[in-house]
Amino acid sequence: MNKRGALELSITAIVVLIIAITVLGLGIAFIKNLFGGATSQIEEQLGQVQQRLEEEFLAQNKVIGFSKGKNIEVKLGSKEEFVIGIRNTESASRCFLADVVCQAAFSPDNSCPGEGEGSSVVYGDVKWFSKFPPKTPLQPNEIYVSPVTLHVTSGERDTYRLELRLYKADTCDELDPSFPDESKLVETEFIHVQVQ
Repeated sequence: MNKRGALELSITAIVVLIIAITVLGLGIAFIKNLFGGATSQIEEQLGQVQQRLEEEFLAQNKVIGFSKGKNIEVKLGSKEEFVIGIRNTESASRCFLADVVCQAAFSPDNSCPGEGEGSSVVYGDVKWFSKFPPKTPLQPNEIYVSPVTLHVTSGERDTYRLELRLYKADTCDELDPSFPDESKLVETEFIHVQVQ
């Protein structure tokens, strides 16, 4: 009789093991589909934003722009994600470098974070932007669109006037993000970041 009880116990254990493996497999497949769907939605939205930026660039003959427009609100310590676009309007290949410089804080008793007015918030001591596009080589009429994250980790609650600067050179070796050559500056655009 003991042998029969042992046999029934091992059959039960095998059945439970098979059910557990099946449930685990179904759970993994569900999670994979869930995250796979989210990834495809993000890629679809990025494609729509890229299409909108391309249409705007062509209609207005723009060289650089943000998907959020010229006024961005962000809470201190939180992240705001948007897209930056750069367009080569030249008839030859060029390399582009974008930078964002803090020009001023609106409150008279406040100043730009880090090194103060004129300091980069991409490559300087205080980095408000991450996932910012690196030096980017572009073919004629090519548009480069990249997601950008604004993460204000320091500074006072205020509105800051930032200048988006675009530098251009024949090769990427000519562009240094730490010390941008002002003679290679081709376009600027002002944006306002309201830190709440």
